[in-house]
Amino acid sequence: MDQEVMRLTGLRPLEGRRWPWSGIQVSRERLPAGECEYDLASHVGVGLACAAQGKHEFRPDGARWSRCSISPGALSFGPSHAGQARWTGNVESVSIWIETSWLMGPQGKWPFALPLSGAPIWGLKDPAAARMISEILADYEAGSPLGVAYSESLVMAVLYRINGLAMRRLPTMKSHDDLRTVSRAIDFAHANLDRRLSVGDLAAAVDFPGDLFAFSRLFKRHAGVSPQRFVLEARLDKAKHMLMGGSANVTTAAIACGFTNISHFSDAFRRRWLVSPSTVRYERGS
Repeated sequence: MDQEVMRLTGLRPLEGRRWPWSGIQVSRERLPAGECEYDLASHVGVGLACAAQGKHEFRPDGARWSRCSISPGALSFGPSHAGQARWTGNVESVSIWIETSWLMGPQGKWPFALPLSGAPIWGLKDPAAARMISEILADYEAGSPLGVAYSESLVMAVLYRINGLAMRRLPTMKSHDDLRTVSRAIDFAHANLDRRLSVGDLAAAVDFPGDLFAFSRLFKRHAGVSPQRFVLEARLDKAKHMLMGGSANVTTAAIACGFTNISHFSDAFRRRWLVSPSTVRYERGS
């Protein structure tokens, strides 16, 4: 777990487990009465209270102490902010920390009506979101056997439900079948980035029964981007990791990531990362 989140919780990830992707962190906390400082600069947080005793208060920087409503089964949402928290009884909860840069995507747009910064939102009730958080924790503890995209999709579903709760417009619960369909399509894409991939290829890989337009809508609803955009971003992410790891030159990385035109690869890489691929490799080697 990165230092920012460790400052927030004072805890380490679940022992013996490692989340397969650093954009999401999960912790299960059992805390006695106490107080802590937190600084959540580049993450937002979602919490599920499993057990709570005593009085609970928080104080964002520059503000007074305020009472917060924490009861078993209650949800909370923490925008990017810093402050202090204190509680007079035992607390048990599950927390999920999500990088805002991942949520905002390459366009840098915050996709929710929820505030990106400011005071936390406490005391939200939604059994469906609570079940999904429990499923995220169970998947984490099991080593993510269904693939990273499955839990990523659940995290997005939780955020959309909390967004709806906060805005008093609770969205319809997304079915696990749809989530698994998109998860399988994403895993297929990651496994085949070295070759041409069309929307039809992804749909065929998961035996999608509808037309390609319906598949694209389903994919975007759960992944946040179109299938074409997802594949392009995945190719560029893989290329960056290859170049930074020193395992490939520019041409090798481009071919391994499905680009047949080096000029096109360089242009797309520069638009995504704001540097040329040769610069990334040079800086890694220097």
